[in-house]
Amino acid sequence: MSGSKRIIVLCIDHDNDVGRKTGVATPIIGENSIREAAIRLLTADPSEADANTMFETLRILKSLREKNPDEEYEAAVVAGSTAGGVESDRKIAEEVENVVKAFKANAAILVSDGYSDQTVAPIIQSFVPIVSVRRFAVKHSETLETTWFILLTYLKTILSDERYAKWVLGLPGMIMVVFTTFFLLSTVYPTIPFLTYAQIITLFIIGSALLVRGFGVDEAVTQAIRTVSRNPSMLLNITSAVIFVSFIIIGVIRGLGRITQFYTLEQLSNIDFLLSHLNELSFAFINESLTYFAIGLTLFTVGRAAYFFVTRDERFWGSIPTITTIFMLAEAVRKVTYMTVQLPGSFFDPYLIQLIVWILLSIASIAGMTVLTHRLKARYGYLLTERR
Repeated sequence: MSGSKRIIVLCIDHDNDVGRKTGVATPIIGENSIREAAIRLLTADPSEADANTMFETLRILKSLREKNPDEEYEAAVVAGSTAGGVESDRKIAEEVENVVKAFKANAAILVSDGYSDQTVAPIIQSFVPIVSVRRFAVKHSETLETTWFILLTYLKTILSDERYAKWVLGLPGMIMVVFTTFFLLSTVYPTIPFLTYAQIITLFIIGSALLVRGFGVDEAVTQAIRTVSRNPSMLLNITSAVIFVSFIIIGVIRGLGRITQFYTLEQLSNIDFLLSHLNELSFAFINESLTYFAIGLTLFTVGRAAYFFVTRDERFWGSIPTITTIFMLAEAVRKVTYMTVQLPGSFFDPYLIQLIVWILLSIASIAGMTVLTHRLKARYGYLLTERR
């Protein structure tokens, strides 16, 4: 350094924390400008290490000026980019070039707070020789004191925050209660394997907790409860959906029960029999279950219509022809399915004529109900829109 007369002390901020958190443009040249930027950075984020590195740069600058009054020193802060990689290196190169030209430096001292910042040394050396590298790290509290502080902070969070307490404390507490209870029972009734039952129940509790937490069931239920509490009319949708699913299940059970009344399990397990009697099996299932399907779908539609009416939604009017369509189509499907069992002998077969008449009647009924709905909507539609 004896031959260097103009030395620049460079502080490297590889990810541009100073610019991102304070809005100060880089490069920052001069003692006063760097001090002001460092104070602004600490004000924005007191835990920011780059601010301490900037103060270290000023300390080194002051020390060098006092020890070597015959040499000229200046300090600067150059920053990269939050994008990292080539973009960050390119920006640092541009800023170093501008600083070196502005100060006319013939040597540099690099101040860094980490290894990633020191990797830009070759870039700096392409513009000015580096005569020293100072790596600066912020001093922390003693390890034991810091560890105890972190542990106490986490413990306080676990005990006070309900979100963590129910999993970290509630779940182990439940398991301990189960084991204690079953252990006491095993001492009273030693012939019954209560400890085995305790293990099974414990695994079930842990598995259920993992499933609930892993798939977010608890959050979904909480969100559903909040939604219903804000909009109680949602209960109409929920109730109608539950009723619909219940009727579907009943219909499937009734349909399968009807099949097992006419055919044995041995016959139903035979693929050839199933293929050769597919029409009869289909008719037996549909004829028995279709009514439950239609009733369930109708109740679901009625529940949706009630929800639309309460919430003053114009989709209420579409529910009226839908109910008619459900019953007309259900009976049409029943008749078509029966035709697969009892094939018509000619065009004038009574069953075929009944099917055609029913289809025409269905079309007329659905069309008439649709027209009626449009007239009702035109006349009473204001009832669903007047208080929107």
